[in-house]
Amino acid sequence: SNLVMSANGQVIVGSISTSSTAANSSYLYVSQNRGTSFSQILPASITASNNVPFQTTAISSTGQYILAAANSTTSSQYLYVSNNFGTSFANVAISGISAATSWSSVAMSSDGKYMAGVISSTANISGNVYVSTDYGQTFTAKTCTGVTSNMSNIAISSNGQIMAATVNGGLLSGNIYVSNNYGSTFTNKQVISTVNVVSNWQKITMSNDGKYIMAIVNGSSNATFARAYISKDFGNTFNPITSGIGFDASWNDVAMSGDGKYVLLDISGGANSYNIYYSYDYKIESLYSLFNSSSIFKNFADKITMTDINREDCHPIITRIYILGYVLNICN
Repeated sequence: SNLVMSANGQVIVGSISTSSTAANSSYLYVSQNRGTSFSQILPASITASNNVPFQTTAISSTGQYILAAANSTTSSQYLYVSNNFGTSFANVAISGISAATSWSSVAMSSDGKYMAGVISSTANISGNVYVSTDYGQTFTAKTCTGVTSNMSNIAISSNGQIMAATVNGGLLSGNIYVSNNYGSTFTNKQVISTVNVVSNWQKITMSNDGKYIMAIVNGSSNATFARAYISKDFGNTFNPITSGIGFDASWNDVAMSGDGKYVLLDISGGANSYNIYYSYDYKIESLYSLFNSSSIFKNFADKITMTDINREDCHPIITRIYILGYVLNICN
């Protein structure tokens, strides 16, 4: 499944993304009242019987603009855009895209003017990022030069100026492509020196201004390169994080606060299985284990009781983390 929310929580959009045969997977589920109720919205050109799973979605800050991408044999030549807070979705045809496309990631700027999507599996369109600069009315293919496979993830800064996309296997799969001109062009940034070794960039995220960018590699084929990589200069250079944790077999997800000050990552395989790592105060060169360190957590033993969550020295990224029913404080 996939879930996105506007900045004020007013608009929430959910989708079923895991199975093309799932019941009601052709619908987007939209709440315009902070989750009190949800409506089934059937996008244009899709019928309920198509069983179209929506693989990925993005939403603007106010919730007015929503971008959804399908993964099916009947409707994936389109991207689906709402400009009315999810009341309806129009289908936007993408030139050169076949119906058998698998969209892997979409993103948009805070105001919804700039949108982008990448595709993980379709022949003859390797290395493209599809960019809109007109609130999703049209999308144009932007080529990432030298890429022989497809793209796996895309992230956009709040104003849309900075975009970063990762390569999904094949030649130059150790690279990240960065745009600093609102998606007009993408420049190759070599992150991993050995090419053709990375099977999957799992996720990429960035701060609101695009200064801080973090990407993680799933090392299912080569754990040596399964690290988190960080840029602190708007994507000009990337460096692996080597302090606090080395490589591991399966990085799952990464999230970053808007100012780039705080980062949370999780792992589900290898020696550090099922752990969460964090970084704070812009100390992104080092990661700390949530479960193995007490330097940033107080009252860890008292997992259920929240105390002092409003103290000034509590970190504002998250004052509470809910994990398997436990509540953890994040305080100095």
